[in-house]
Amino acid sequence: IRACRAALVGDIDAETARGIFAAFARKKDILIEDGNMPPPYWKARPSHV
Repeated sequence: IRACRAALVGDIDAETARGIFAAFARKKDILIEDGNMPPPYWKARPSHV
């Protein structure tokens, strides 16, 4: 959050904030590196009308 705020006010550049966020996401194991996103849940299950 602090990195995003710093980028918004111009204290750091956007690329630095992006790197900080990516490092945080990797540490918490929530970053999908290859860009393959799972389908949204509403597309993964069949809908019956």
